[in-house]
Amino acid sequence: MFHHLRNVRGDARYRSGLDYLTHNFEADIIVYNPKVMLSRLYSHVREYGVRDTAERLLCKSAHALLRSGFRKRDAPYLGELAASASSVHVTADGLISALSPISGGDLQLLRREYEGYTAALLERYKTVDLTYAAAFAIEEGSAFLMYALVRILRPSVVLETGVANGHSSAFILNALAENGRGELHSVDVRHNVGNLVVDRQQWHLHLLDSSSLKKSLAAIVEQLPAIDLMVHDSDHSYQWMRHELETVFPRMSPCGVLACDDANICYGMIDFCAAHNMKPLLLLEKRKVFAVLPLTSR
Repeated sequence: MFHHLRNVRGDARYRSGLDYLTHNFEADIIVYNPKVMLSRLYSHVREYGVRDTAERLLCKSAHALLRSGFRKRDAPYLGELAASASSVHVTADGLISALSPISGGDLQLLRREYEGYTAALLERYKTVDLTYAAAFAIEEGSAFLMYALVRILRPSVVLETGVANGHSSAFILNALAENGRGELHSVDVRHNVGNLVVDRQQWHLHLLDSSSLKKSLAAIVEQLPAIDLMVHDSDHSYQWMRHELETVFPRMSPCGVLACDDANICYGMIDFCAAHNMKPLLLLEKRKVFAVLPLTSR
């Protein structure tokens, strides 16, 4: 219903809700000129009826007056995501090549490593009781992208928020093992997560205090060394996604990378990038969008 609305908060013409209400949205019924507005209202009533006209006008008015609140609960359109990005990719290989000057041969080597670990993980699925449905797992392209990021960046400290069954955790730990260095710090609200993780020597699970989620996250992040790679995959609400990114950002190493699964669910990642003058690289998957934000893009 609101496909034509745009975020115009930065334009001086839209400082008041009334100005926003009366802006001419192309062929909409809300315009500057009262006579034109009445004419369009009459035309709309004649074409669609009083009820539809009233509903449309009420929805547009509410969205205009409460646009900041709606933004925190709306999902961005693909065009908005693309406009916020430095590049958009439909394959993990394409994004990796845009992010790092890796050769085709090295990329194939990473793919073979990943496929070997994927086969082992699929066998692991058959032998463990899952706390979450298998659908909670990260998508195939994003999983390979995350594995490749760890292998290429060779991070000392990786922070992951949201564990579920440990599908992502397993691939991160596999990559760290191949690197021969690095630690994974995972954050969740439940202790019975990560059932798919086999080798736990490089894995540290931190539990948030359910009575004070924000404070406990800040305390966990504060005790860690500089973070080289952060992967957000927990609560994808606007407030929490934005809070996580803002909390972790000051603790990132200068050449670190922020990654965000389900970046299309809310405006959290887009608004974070806009606030810090950064542009992510996006991977378009079948069901969602995975964002990669190198801090060197600032």
